[in-house]
Amino acid sequence: MTEHKTDSAATASAQVLAAEQTPPEALAEFYRQTWNAKASAEAVTRALRASAAGNAVRPGQAPTAVTFVLADRVIGYLGSIPAWFWDGSGEHTADWLKGFMVLPEHRNGPVGHMLLRDMTKRVSVAGSLVVAEPARRLMQALGYRGLGALSNRVLVLRYGRLATRISPDRLGLPRFVHPWFGVIRAAQKIGLAYIAGAVAGAGVRMWHAVRRLRLRKYEIAVGGAHATDEEIDTLWNRVRVGLASASVRNARYLRWRYPDGPNDAYTFIFVRDAGQLEAIAVIRRPSTSWEDRLAGVKLATLSDIVFRTDNVEAGLAALAAARRVALRFGADALLGSASHPVLERALKESGYVGLGGTLHFHLRIPEGKHSFSTDIRDWWLTRGDGSSDGGV
Repeated sequence: MTEHKTDSAATASAQVLAAEQTPPEALAEFYRQTWNAKASAEAVTRALRASAAGNAVRPGQAPTAVTFVLADRVIGYLGSIPAWFWDGSGEHTADWLKGFMVLPEHRNGPVGHMLLRDMTKRVSVAGSLVVAEPARRLMQALGYRGLGALSNRVLVLRYGRLATRISPDRLGLPRFVHPWFGVIRAAQKIGLAYIAGAVAGAGVRMWHAVRRLRLRKYEIAVGGAHATDEEIDTLWNRVRVGLASASVRNARYLRWRYPDGPNDAYTFIFVRDAGQLEAIAVIRRPSTSWEDRLAGVKLATLSDIVFRTDNVEAGLAALAAARRVALRFGADALLGSASHPVLERALKESGYVGLGGTLHFHLRIPEGKHSFSTDIRDWWLTRGDGSSDGGV
């Protein structure tokens, strides 16, 4: 147990604890205030045991997580996802930091700094995909190097529905479009936006149909049972030789990170050429976005995708299949993110529209132990890395 006194004039002791050392009821109360209104001490205990039993990277060990406890109350939390990182020559145990949360009334104090400082002592190689500017500054102050942002791209699937629901002034569209916002909102009110969107969608569907002819040689299978672990590992070993750095995507990790059962959020797509596995995509089933700018839009996510950098066509086939699967799930749009220029090119060629970057990649590398690239364009990262595929 590591104890830290707060810098403020606190009237009670404060300490940073490992999650498994934190009283379950206190941790459950924090969850109820932040993520899950139905959390219980029993559920928290079961979840910690399950995460240890299912840990693909460190079997039997719960993923590293720390809490900030003040007067027997949890007021801050930082968790992680175990992973392996590839540095161009070898795979190394690593952690994605995630779930960084401090209760609002304590965010201007030392809680976040102390949580991250303690976590940094517990992990070695670590990465994080961060949106908020204060968290980015904090990570850099504690030795995490900011390498840049992943691109965000969205593929519109149902133009008519999307045209009636989006708030154009909140999408970050180019300035030359701004004078048309009033016209767009008026068209939404009288139904013209839906008609215009439907017409545009018909043209885009024809474009996708023509593209499918080019990719018809590929065999598509949907569902995790349609590929063996050996096939997945063979593909990953062929993919990694073309990458300077990446989060590892072997069978053991992919199946653990993206459970693909009937009641799970994820679905695998496998792409073969003449019987050989050439690409994998993972779709997160759609949810209704809570953001005002996408109110009511059912957004699916391209959580992950794997293909060789010298075989972009297989990646395009995976993206085409992902579009069809997302439509089958009732999604209005499909969101993807990329760091590597080859994946960025594939998304662009598949009709994904750029929305700018919000996920900033931060990396901590112990001195002299590894040869990871510090150029984000050398990394193969997607929205599923660091469990960043649950929001916009």
